[in-house]
Amino acid sequence: MLRLSAACTAVLTLLLVFASAPAARADWPSRPVTLMTMTAPGSQIDLLTRDVAARLQKDLGQPVIVRNIPGGSHGSIMAIELAACRPDGYVLGISATAAFTYSPHFSRGSGYSLDDFQYITLLGLNQSGVICPQDRPWKTLRDAFEWAKKENKGLSYMYQGTGAAAP
Repeated sequence: MLRLSAACTAVLTLLLVFASAPAARADWPSRPVTLMTMTAPGSQIDLLTRDVAARLQKDLGQPVIVRNIPGGSHGSIMAIELAACRPDGYVLGISATAAFTYSPHFSRGSGYSLDDFQYITLLGLNQSGVICPQDRPWKTLRDAFEWAKKENKGLSYMYQGTGAAAP
């Protein structure tokens, strides 16, 4: 399971406390806090969310509930639900950045905009890359596209999200 340092958790806790005016009150939190996440249970982001929830629950003395909301393009279903919540610090989201950097710009009618959220902190990076078996006749992505065009063949790719592989 992913682990956050005690210092990182303390900073995150402080940032959560001061994320909005109502949450900055001394009595926050006076009831359970919900952490929404964009994936089904067991994924990398879910494990990170559960670790943050456990540490916050210990530090805050209130239950911190993880709510999994998979679906949409790069977490957009969770983002739509989060945007509809009251900005009182009791419902927060942990998501891959694509729901906020990609979907509002390229998905018509996404149901939310960047201005609907208060961004608190970056918890980690999920790096991506283009890979292939070593025996392929190309060394670069451009070579792969040229090969596919010349051979009249398609290339297969995989990405994080609904419909995990496509031709």
